[in-house]
Amino acid sequence: MFSSALPVLSLALLIFVALLIIYAIKKCDLRIPTGFALIILVVSAFAIVFKNEIIANQIAIYAYQFLFAGVVLQLIEYMADGGE
Repeated sequence: MFSSALPVLSLALLIFVALLIIYAIKKCDLRIPTGFALIILVVSAFAIVFKNEIIANQIAIYAYQFLFAGVVLQLIEYMADGGE
């Protein structure tokens, strides 16, 4: 059961970490990952309405990862600015 999900999880984690690094280095607008997370949470809600809970759960996981990325990036920016 977990062996088939492991490559997908590894790829998602790799993409997530790469995006986190790119946003931190390029100093992109930090609202983008947070806004994207909110949008895909709405998509997840629609997936639940249409009785597709498996896809809704996967989408929600991605949304929370983007929310986490937004918070981490905000923390990095806060620390880089000297805590101001």
